[in-house]
Amino acid sequence: MDHPPSYVLENVSVDFPIYSSDSRTIRKSMLGAAIPTRRMEAQQGIHVVRALRNISLTIETGSSLGLIGFNGAGKSTLLKVLAGVLEPTRGQIARHGSVNALLNIGAGMSGDLTGEENIRRVGLLRGFSTAEINTKLPEIVAFADIGEFIHLPVRTYSSGMRMRLSFAIATAKIPDILLIDEVFNAGDSAFRNRASKRIKTLIADAKTFVLSSHSKDILMEFCKKCIYLEEGRIKTQGSMDSVMTEYGQDIKKRS
Repeated sequence: MDHPPSYVLENVSVDFPIYSSDSRTIRKSMLGAAIPTRRMEAQQGIHVVRALRNISLTIETGSSLGLIGFNGAGKSTLLKVLAGVLEPTRGQIARHGSVNALLNIGAGMSGDLTGEENIRRVGLLRGFSTAEINTKLPEIVAFADIGEFIHLPVRTYSSGMRMRLSFAIATAKIPDILLIDEVFNAGDSAFRNRASKRIKTLIADAKTFVLSSHSKDILMEFCKKCIYLEEGRIKTQGSMDSVMTEYGQDIKKRS
């Protein structure tokens, strides 16, 4: 193999502790989140949501992988683990390559800073060097298309303007690995068209990408393989046709 796989996951599980209101204060609950799972299960008033269960998976470099499943299946949690936003409760994950995760694209933006200042701030948080930010700044400003507002505090922006700026920053750099949670669908039609073209360019140029969506058509368009998640487990994986056939059958059973 010329290149290592983008990801290797071994028995990855993610648990979220849920504390009842009468068991402890919010502050104590937050501090108690570091308690190992076995101890959490043993304490009264604490429940554990198992978001992912023993996921073992290798994502080869060059893969185009789709994630599908009903609400609560674990798709977004798995993407967060792949992005490094969440660490597994149990199991191991190895990553190889730079990652751009289009999950919460507005993260890190400050309402008190101007648009340009936020480009520099969020760019650094996303791993851009200062030189890269300076080079890409004109392109980001042009793509966001918010005019003179770029020099005003972000708190003065409409939600659409803030979204356009966030998206322009998040997609300014082509990564080795691209992770997308659903398809960007905000703003006016003109911007949605530009955003769609930008995403297609990122997908074409990234070495590996993983796309989560409820849309069969979108997954079929962009992905060659698919994983069907159910209750935090991999129910099936393989070619798009085989996985979508099984998923479609389960939709009929639920209707």
